Amino acid sequence: MKIFKAFLVVVAAPFLFYHFSGIEIWAAESKACKHENYKMLSSLYQNPTEEMAGKVFEVLACEGGFSKPTKVKPYVALIGGYMRTNPKLLEKLYAGVSNAKDMNAPKLFLDALWFCGTEPCRAKLRARPFNLPQKDVDALLRETPPDPYTLAIDSPAALDLLWGYFTGSGENKIPQRIFDFVRSNWNLYDSTGSVTVEKLQLLRSARWSFVSMAAQHKKVRAVIDSLKNTSPEARALLTEVNKELSERH
Repeated sequence: MKIFKAFLVVVAAPFLFYHFSGIEIWAAESKACKHENYKMLSSLYQNPTEEMAGKVFEVLACEGGFSKPTKVKPYVALIGGYMRTNPKLLEKLYAGVSNAKDMNAPKLFLDALWFCGTEPCRAKLRARPFNLPQKDVDALLRETPPDPYTLAIDSPAALDLLWGYFTGSGENKIPQRIFDFVRSNWNLYDSTGSVTVEKLQLLRSARWSFVSMAAQHKKVRAVIDSLKNTSPEARALLTEVNKELSERH
């Protein structure tokens, strides 16, 4: 089995927002591929139930999501974050892998255990789920997963990982990190000639994704709500969030 080593890949723009903000019924043949399930998945941290844990992999498998590299990496962070904050749901997630009817689902489960990194997740890896060869278990346990609290925000893929982790865990430090990144680079958004195309793309992705997520999640909006009286950047982002919300109605 190929070990999940190269976690970050460069993508054109953060995947999670395209996938979750425009919820569609992609695969009518599957009972899991429904609007309400996509909606719950877009705020997975708010649904720490056995019912949801049992269908996560089946919903993610809609439209062959596991086989697309730009989707798999955010999925690993999403499920890894969910596992980290809900260790009691590990067995339900494990049982739900078979419902996905996708040969890539077991690997995603294993990679999510690795990303999770807590003792309950590592213990599940040591138990050799899906009869994983011992040498592969040992290799996974030796690898250090990305740390969402210290990971450099240096690519759209890093943003994907962080938002994926937030969507699964609901960890408040993630939107705070991304806001701090946006604010610290605020003077570069309108600069001409002093920033590379790649850097500008990253900055725009960070700003746009923060606004999009703040329009969907109270936890994200709370970051800028708490700073609106002292931070002009927070006030500007709030204006953008309110504009996006008004355009949706």
